[in-house]
Amino acid sequence: MRLWDMVRGWVDQNSASYVYARLPTGREATGTDNAALKPNAAYLRLWLSELCLGKSVAWGKSWFPVVHAEVRLNLAGRETAMLSKVFRGTSQELGRGVRLNHPLTDLLPYNGGVVEVEAALLALQGENYLGTAIGVIQEFSALVGPPLSQALTVSSKVTTGVQELLSATQGGVHLGFHDAFVSEGGGSANVLRPGYLAVVLARPQEVKPDGLEVHSDRLLYGDPPKPLEGYDYLLFRIEGRAERDDWHLPDIDEPLQEAIIALAQGKRRVGDAYEAAALAAAMRCPEFVSHDRRRVVTAIKDELASVRRAGFGAVGGGIRPLGAIMEARAMPLRQAAALGAPSPEEVFSSRL
Repeated sequence: MRLWDMVRGWVDQNSASYVYARLPTGREATGTDNAALKPNAAYLRLWLSELCLGKSVAWGKSWFPVVHAEVRLNLAGRETAMLSKVFRGTSQELGRGVRLNHPLTDLLPYNGGVVEVEAALLALQGENYLGTAIGVIQEFSALVGPPLSQALTVSSKVTTGVQELLSATQGGVHLGFHDAFVSEGGGSANVLRPGYLAVVLARPQEVKPDGLEVHSDRLLYGDPPKPLEGYDYLLFRIEGRAERDDWHLPDIDEPLQEAIIALAQGKRRVGDAYEAAALAAAMRCPEFVSHDRRRVVTAIKDELASVRRAGFGAVGGGIRPLGAIMEARAMPLRQAAALGAPSPEEVFSSRL
């Protein structure tokens, strides 16, 4: 059985034995933006904000706790692109309910359609060497990042590795979670918006969902609210952004840097070729929502035009990476959104 199906099966069979609550970020800070994410105009990122383990299992002795998370969404031209991550913490840390804020995905463009999230606290049985094996898979899952073509390939191998360990150790799902989100307008209550997802291994009569709240990325319960104790739980956070906070994308940055160097050295033909490569990568970059392709293309053209004007051997302020170029030259969001993604003719014309 595939890991995804195993977790969904656990969720279906144990629905009465755990609590699931969606908690808006506004519960911990008045004025926090909880607006629904708009397709092709927003980015999302999934975090494991907190993981707490109770004393029902002898964690770290004969059982090892592993969190596996998988996100499926419309990405890079695939309607069911899958990204996965693995996290392992020490039993000493997790037993105290330490706030983790562990990123389970990088910043991803929201292209509409259905976004599914599956996550599970897995219990793997074995000797101490198992901890090393889990650590290797966790380090491998750290490679799930840009470029997305690489991330999608690594993700499938991470999931396969966890599934094989689960089978070899006769482990199982200790606490599972699955939900699917859509954009506004379809009548669904599961609209994709920033907020927290709390999954508690407790019956609703033990922990009432409306008594849960979040403060400083910690799950609280009761009146007055206090850190929830005595139960295993996972606290996730969906982050939403209108603009990227990370522009480090090697497929664009590397040819862009080469273009700057070549033009500064007076090698016009070489510089033009690298510029074309950087623009082509920006135009089809799956990490961008549509209007950011225009913003990046415009910023690249403006930066290289400035290098050309500076003349042979001169690069004012040094060679800047894409992030610094975007900070200095990015087109305003509203203007770019109104214009939309650039056509190939616009990208490769002398002016945009």
